[in-house]
Amino acid sequence: MAYEKKNGDISVFKNTKKTAENNLPDYSGQAMVDDKLMNVALWLKFPEDKPAFLTGKIEVHVPRSSANTEDPIQDRPVYPAEEPISDAEIIPSSSDAGNGLPF
Repeated sequence: MAYEKKNGDISVFKNTKKTAENNLPDYSGQAMVDDKLMNVALWLKFPEDKPAFLTGKIEVHVPRSSANTEDPIQDRPVYPAEEPISDAEIIPSSSDAGNGLPF
């Protein structure tokens, strides 16, 4: 039988993918709070002249299968293409006249 978390239970594990270049947490895991599964992330801090401590965050767990799978590119509105403007339709402004720039 698999272990089932009860309210107040927390399990965290050392992150083996943590490097000096990334900001991944030093420890991560899950907790059960008010019958809701929560994700936990903890970072070790080593301030000068003070003892080391942990800082972290906790947020509601969202299973991957129910995560937002909408494709923002596919779901955006599609606008009809416009005809290109010909050079004859471009009217130069008075500030463009005589500046020697080809545009």
